[in-house]
Amino acid sequence: MNTIITSKEDILKASRELVQRQGWPAINIRSVAAACRVSVGAIYNYFDSKAALVGDTVESVWREIFHRPADEAAFEDAQACITWMYGRMEYGCRQYPGFFTLHSLGFISASNV
Repeated sequence: MNTIITSKEDILKASRELVQRQGWPAINIRSVAAACRVSVGAIYNYFDSKAALVGDTVESVWREIFHRPADEAAFEDAQACITWMYGRMEYGCRQYPGFFTLHSLGFISASNV
């Protein structure tokens, strides 16, 4: 086990890496703890449940894909902004295959309730 205190960001990074390698079904408290080389209890220090872990992982994927660019030129006009957004979407599709589809399907099923 890891004797160094693991941060929430380290846990989310490991979760994103699991998603990239094995897909969303791989995200659970035990698999993330194993990936971080910490105890299951260490994960529960940051996340109350699997749902909280998955929700924060989804949010961290969105943040990774659409982070604020260092170069403000991406927002100098509409065309530059759209080009940047499509580039980030392409990155997201490569890094997290099916992420946009799965996420949008969640909205569709939630609206049918």
